[in-house]
Amino acid sequence: MFDIFSIKAFFGYPFFLRIVLPGTIWAGAMYPMATWLTTYLFEGRVNIALVVGILLAVGFVLVWVVDLLRSQVYLVYEGRSFWIPWAKRKLQAKLERKVERGYKSAEKEQDRQSSFYKETWAWLRMFPIGLDCKPSVKRPTLLGNVMAAYEYYPLSRYGMDSIFYWYRLWFKLPESIRKEYSLVSAEAQWLIYTSVALCISAVLYFVYLVLTLLARCFALPFLSVAGFDSALVWPTGLLVLLSLAFSYLAYRFSISAHRRVGEYFKSIFDDFRGELKVPSAPEAANEKRKFQDAWAYLQYGLTRCPECNKYFAVAEDKCPYCSGRSSQ
Repeated sequence: MFDIFSIKAFFGYPFFLRIVLPGTIWAGAMYPMATWLTTYLFEGRVNIALVVGILLAVGFVLVWVVDLLRSQVYLVYEGRSFWIPWAKRKLQAKLERKVERGYKSAEKEQDRQSSFYKETWAWLRMFPIGLDCKPSVKRPTLLGNVMAAYEYYPLSRYGMDSIFYWYRLWFKLPESIRKEYSLVSAEAQWLIYTSVALCISAVLYFVYLVLTLLARCFALPFLSVAGFDSALVWPTGLLVLLSLAFSYLAYRFSISAHRRVGEYFKSIFDDFRGELKVPSAPEAANEKRKFQDAWAYLQYGLTRCPECNKYFAVAEDKCPYCSGRSSQ
């Protein structure tokens, strides 16, 4: 039984990685804007501890929401959804050319033990590799291809749909393996959450930059009083660029972490796929009929007629649908 209701399960190291660390980074990134606004709004009478506490609380809630929406977040970072079609095609074509050049260079290398050959294939293994030993590009981003590589592995090696069988395999894993995999996943996810949080910081700073530019260009007094001082244009612009740069760095650092998750994922299918009970097609059909009959009897008091295959009330002696023939 999962220990999801214990304090240790909720507030352990994975919680720290997924929520606390990205939330704290977001709070640190937003601290300059918070001090600018509160200094103007409260005329310098600012409780720094209170500002930091509010930023941390907002940061934790923000990252918690990102965690709840992680499926949609990953769809974006993998390049599967919410992308402009032409940008998606262009980036995927660029990766395809790069992979093709890398593959050809590796194949031309005569010494298969050379560092060049090994390093080239270490990079190529980020992409899905079929039984023909050729890497292919499935998605327009590196993260998308890293995840496609290990999601495609069970299908190409064992004929197992990874999405379908993963949830069934998860319940067969020992508790220690589940905890280890959850920890490794958290070590990869916190970097994506940090990247998202810094993107949000960049957007907020960009809005602040636009308002400071309006205050500077049109001399709007209410904006200056509210803290959108024209003197803050360059610092705000710099913080926009820094937020975007560190967001991208967090994304790039997550690539190697997700590759590690992928190795765990593939190993689980290699070592534990035999734990699954996989019925043959006739067995599955018989089980389906058995469970349907049990449901009909327990829920509605119905039984199946062996002649016409229709259900009728158990209290009736004969099936009413097949000319009065006996249900026995």
